[in-house]
Amino acid sequence: MMRCFRLSLQALFPLLFSIGFFLIIVPNNAEEVESNSINITGQLKVQRECDFKLDYNKEAHLSTPQIIGKYGLPVETHELETLDGFVLKMFRIPAPNKPPVFLSHGFACSSRCFVINCDRRALAIKLADEGFDVWLGNYRGNEYSEKHQYLTKANRRYWNHGIDELAMYDAPAMIDYVLWITKQPRLNWIGHGLGSAYIIGLLALKPNYNDKVNMGFTLGAVTGVYNHIPHPILKQFVAFERPLYRLGMTAFGGKMLPGFVTSFWHKLHPTICARDANTKQFGLCLFWQFLFDGYHPGQIKPEALTMLSASYPNDVSVKIFSQWLQWLGSHRVAQFNHGHYINLLRYGTPGPPPYDLRKITSWRRIVHFYGENDWYIHPEDVRDGAAKYPGSTVIRVNDSMWNHLDFILGQDADTMVYKTIVEKLRQPGIPAVSLPQESRGYYG
Repeated sequence: MMRCFRLSLQALFPLLFSIGFFLIIVPNNAEEVESNSINITGQLKVQRECDFKLDYNKEAHLSTPQIIGKYGLPVETHELETLDGFVLKMFRIPAPNKPPVFLSHGFACSSRCFVINCDRRALAIKLADEGFDVWLGNYRGNEYSEKHQYLTKANRRYWNHGIDELAMYDAPAMIDYVLWITKQPRLNWIGHGLGSAYIIGLLALKPNYNDKVNMGFTLGAVTGVYNHIPHPILKQFVAFERPLYRLGMTAFGGKMLPGFVTSFWHKLHPTICARDANTKQFGLCLFWQFLFDGYHPGQIKPEALTMLSASYPNDVSVKIFSQWLQWLGSHRVAQFNHGHYINLLRYGTPGPPPYDLRKITSWRRIVHFYGENDWYIHPEDVRDGAAKYPGSTVIRVNDSMWNHLDFILGQDADTMVYKTIVEKLRQPGIPAVSLPQESRGYYG
């Protein structure tokens, strides 16, 4: 246990050092910095007007349905159960008989990530305004999908799930439910970060689901190749994947972080990221964004960061984080590596089997967006991965500073990314066919 703790501290050292260094040298007044989009003189001044509809000080803790309601849109709440007992909650901005679009959130996030932005620029709001039937998913363990038929969040078995389980159980349950309710033969999907990996994993592990999707869009997500690790801190964690996993399972009850850490952060971050925070506090907010997301000042409004941080990060299984680190370390997308002997029992092989992405027959209908400044997926990996599957479309966001969170919180995401998504969604889809019995899912 002590050895595990020492290794974990070694893995955290770069982060702790960076934060300490910043707190020592941060000036009381921000220096003037000029770029093509902002001018910083104590506070951000963004050229593009941004009317933030929500009172970020008083309404930071609003739920996804409450935020949608603030935009004057109808909203429905749906619950469904996975085959292994988790109760997932989905929110719908209904547009009956219109093309359904399923939004798949990323790591440690929830459906809230798709409803926060300036004006009506958030992805879910934009799609609803364009007339689509919008379905926002919530994967197991997050703030909206906490229930289980017989386990509680205090039980370690509750958190014993990785990316494999989200791909095998959660994603198909939500897709089948949407198709069952809407009576549509196919849906479109949009995933951010690992939210795309859950769908890609599903299409590889259960190829019949390729018949249930029309178009797919990945935003800053893996295409099957992990030859680079752009994030300087994440790179340090890779070598300590196993001790970090054991620490989470033994000390944190199966979660990546103990509950008091996330609770403290949810209370602290809205304070330091408030628009009227003093300069030094606001500098801490910008530094946090830079530390975890890369440098792109001015693209994400502080109001959006304040709203997001009220519930981000959500509680998340350490096994999901561990499997992600395994992908980065092994340079391939594979099922969870339990170790030599357990792998033999579970998989029949010493190592975990890779996701067979050749079984994905819908590659030609998947569009991959990437940013040059994304610290979580390298542009070369996106291009190289997509090149293995002729027909995939790869689009570089036309902003050299575009990073990971910009895809969902960037004030220019509506023009840089969402406009293209809407145009492609309006193109004629593949012909509707009656699915064979073996392709039918939970509700069909």
